[in-house]
Amino acid sequence: MNASPQDIRLIDKLIEGTGAGKIDWQATAVDSQYTASFKGKWSVLVTEYNPGGAETWWSVTIQDSDEREMLRMTEEDYLPVRKLYEAARRSALNVDEAIKDILKDLEDDILF
Repeated sequence: MNASPQDIRLIDKLIEGTGAGKIDWQATAVDSQYTASFKGKWSVLVTEYNPGGAETWWSVTIQDSDEREMLRMTEEDYLPVRKLYEAARRSALNVDEAIKDILKDLEDDILF
């Protein structure tokens, strides 16, 4: 699939919104998959396939409220799909908060 300019804009805006903390990403029941909902009408799913394997790949899927797939893109369609996955994962797992807490402990000389 060739990514359209609108598809590319969507991925870029999702990355930007995630970085600004404006998108509420949540882990799903599927390993290495995160989702965000928009107006209860659309879901964005980002997924890592075969994590740690020789041929790991990433996708973003847009679904409607009936879980019909509207769009699927991989990093082969647009390389920043992987960046979106990483941003969504960090957000859903509160990675930045964990790092802040650890740094604070280290700076306060409170070690394990």
